[in-house]
Amino acid sequence: QPSAEKRKQAAAFAMLGVVLLVAAGTASVSLQGEAVGEFERLYDSYAGPPSFDHYLQYGRRYEAHLPPRRGSGTLRLLEIGVQSGGSSRVWREFYGKRLYYVGVDINRLTVSLALPRQRTFIEVGSAANASFLSAVCAKHGPFDVIVDDGAHTAKLIRASLTILFPQSSCLREGGYYVIEDTHTMA
Repeated sequence: QPSAEKRKQAAAFAMLGVVLLVAAGTASVSLQGEAVGEFERLYDSYAGPPSFDHYLQYGRRYEAHLPPRRGSGTLRLLEIGVQSGGSSRVWREFYGKRLYYVGVDINRLTVSLALPRQRTFIEVGSAANASFLSAVCAKHGPFDVIVDDGAHTAKLIRASLTILFPQSSCLREGGYYVIEDTHTMA
C-alpha cells in the first residue's frame, strides 16, 4: 500500500497530465507468467554494434506503459545518456519511422552516432545545464517520452527533472518521464 505522500505525488503527476515511470532493475523481480513482448525480444536479440546494456524486464515495462509501437504521427523521444548508442537503435527498431530520437550526452564522441536522415540527433552537453536542456527542447521538443539514463545520481536526476518536467516545451502534456536504474544511484 503506497504511503499518503506517494499517493499525493502520484496525484500531482496525474494532474499535470504526465506519467512518471521509475525503472529499477533487480535480479529478484519475478516476471513469470507474463507474456514476452516485442520490446523484450528486441532487448534479448540485440547484437549491436553499438553495444547495448539494459535490464531485460525494462522491455516489458516499457511496452506496458509507454506509447504503443504502432501509431500515427511522430513520437519524439529524448534520452539522457547516449553512451555507445545501442539504445537509440533499439528505440528505432521498436518505433520505426515514426521515431524522432534525440540523445543528450556529455561525451563529444557520441555525435558520431547521429543519423539525421533517420531522425536520430545527438546533442552534447550536461543534463544539469538548464540553458542547454531548454535549447534542446526548443530545437527538438516537446517530447512524448523522456528517458533519464544518464549519470544515475540523485543530484543530476533531480537537476534534469526540475528543468524538463515542468516545461511544456520539453515534455508534452500526457507525456512520459522515465528514470532508469534507480537501484544504481549514488
